[in-house]
Amino acid sequence: MLVKTCRSLQRLLRARILWLLMPAIIVIWQCPVQSIAQSDEVEAQLRARISDFWSAMQDADYDRASAFIHPDSRKAFSRSTKARVIRWSIKSLDFDADRTSCQAVMIVRRPAPALAAEMDWTLKNQWVLSEGEWYFKIPWGENENPMLQVFKERQKVSSKASEAVRSTTEPALKQPSDEQNISPDAAKALQRLMPDPTNPRVVQNGEKARFLFSYRNTGTEPISVVTADADCHCTSVKKEDSEVQPGKGGTIEIILDTFGLPLGRINKSVSVQFSDLKDPAKLNLQIDSLANFKLSPSTLDFGDLGQGEQAKATVKLDNASSRTVKIISKSNSDPNLDFSVDPDTIQPGGAATISVRYASKTSGEFLDNLTLETDLPAEPIINVPVKGRVKP
Repeated sequence: MLVKTCRSLQRLLRARILWLLMPAIIVIWQCPVQSIAQSDEVEAQLRARISDFWSAMQDADYDRASAFIHPDSRKAFSRSTKARVIRWSIKSLDFDADRTSCQAVMIVRRPAPALAAEMDWTLKNQWVLSEGEWYFKIPWGENENPMLQVFKERQKVSSKASEAVRSTTEPALKQPSDEQNISPDAAKALQRLMPDPTNPRVVQNGEKARFLFSYRNTGTEPISVVTADADCHCTSVKKEDSEVQPGKGGTIEIILDTFGLPLGRINKSVSVQFSDLKDPAKLNLQIDSLANFKLSPSTLDFGDLGQGEQAKATVKLDNASSRTVKIISKSNSDPNLDFSVDPDTIQPGGAATISVRYASKTSGEFLDNLTLETDLPAEPIINVPVKGRVKP
């Protein structure tokens, strides 16, 4: 009788333990499903925020659009009249590991008055999750919007290329002049940082430039880099966290992402604070951002055509990047306009011919934009404005 009672108690105890563990088993079993569902929900929330922001921009309602700007960036967001947003689309979303930050690549069509055309611009927007809501974080400071100059800079490719050739003989690091009033500690910190001789002086537009600076502890006590901060979100700094012992050295790595920045000379600042000095060093980086492609001519103008005339023209596309580029797709809007690209794979330093044909059927001016999609991440879209006039 006692044995039966013990066995009954054991069965009851096992059943009780299983009952207590059941909620935990269910939670563990449901975790992957919930994780996927939560990821989808996060992406859906971000897409909705992006849609609301660009819809406000399309409506030119800049007060409404400013509500989607991160509080740290609102001074950099101008409410003045901007180039009209004709249409926009989300090309891709690239979340970080914890899904609290995302790089959204956008295709935004705006008018290009200087070319009497419309152009698609590829923009990379950084969105960050703050207090449960997604916000657009602008990667430049107040009164420093580089996109205002992008179009003008793209029309000066040849002159920028010439400047880039000259820049190969200029230092990538601009030291403060003797006339600048800097403290002895700041001067000592700046002298301590030695630029690597392989630091780049030019970079292809949209690519990342990597700078290295070394320093050595010539004192008798350990030193460390307390902070290393950039003046722009497009610039990141990686420092060694450990102390550097006397007689030893350390390294600071700076990455400048030129995606979305204008062509030509780029100036960025990085402040480096050492533990043994009161004032930080201010590194002033300078580098030339070069065009990946060159169009000859940059705008195709058919001029005056007779009604019913068949017109042909060509545009030369030079691959000035350091990578092999493949044309993935091509498109345009005007049904009377047709074009082809040969070859569709362009080696570095190579060129392709864009053959354009126009069948003039109705009188009046015509404007269009030849759009080439490439596999070059730094510049995935090439635009060729086309215009002309069909005489009555």
